[in-house]
Amino acid sequence: MPGELFGLFVLTGGTVAAVLAYLVWSHVSAAREKAREAEKEQRWRAAFGMAEESPAAPESRKPGRAWLPVAVLAGALAIGAGLMVADDGEEGARPAAADNLAARFPGPWRADYRQDLQRALSAAGAGACVYRYRTGTAPGEFLAYCPGSGAGQWRAYLIWLPSGRTMGPFPPSADLQLPE
Repeated sequence: MPGELFGLFVLTGGTVAAVLAYLVWSHVSAAREKAREAEKEQRWRAAFGMAEESPAAPESRKPGRAWLPVAVLAGALAIGAGLMVADDGEEGARPAAADNLAARFPGPWRADYRQDLQRALSAAGAGACVYRYRTGTAPGEFLAYCPGSGAGQWRAYLIWLPSGRTMGPFPPSADLQLPE
């Protein structure tokens, strides 16, 4: 939860920085356009002999925009960092803490064969292992354990079937009872 709040804070700060950079940039652009129009009008007045009637053109101050790319880059980096930190453990994130795995993958270990799980494990480099799995609380989400090289050793894999993503291998969670 604290990581999510920090990520949300960073994401919000990055968005605000990017919006402020855009607003300042658009203000500077509008001011430059106004100065160009005033110069153009002054040239036309001078060309038609009306220069003495026209008020003096405002001094063209061209504010520097050297900081603009830095502000945009900082905003984009803050947004990216916020998105990474704010990730709440859904697909593509690191596995949740062990105490959350028991809640995310309730129920007993199952041993029935599923071709879709076997394909996902093979694509992740687990090969044709005799796996055990638990169904997650989200549709299409699974936690699979494959036996390792030694007796009683297991490798954990997180599988999201709808997107075809598999993460692992990870060491097994100490809070989950190992499959038989």
